[in-house]
Amino acid sequence: MEPQSHAIPPAPASATKQVFAVVFSTLAGVQWVLVALVLLVIVPKFEDIFADFGVELPYLAQGFIALSRAW
Repeated sequence: MEPQSHAIPPAPASATKQVFAVVFSTLAGVQWVLVALVLLVIVPKFEDIFADFGVELPYLAQGFIALSRAW
């Protein structure tokens, strides 16, 4: 007599896809919240700090500041 297997059967493919979709959507939403936080809160604070130095910022930093203002 063969021993019985007590392994958990794999989830149906549709359930796996649904879980992936929920996780992916949640992570994408969190990503956009973090981007908004950086652009709306952190970049303006750094803009004020670097404005006191009296030097021209690199083009990439100027681009982020412009994006922050446009948002």
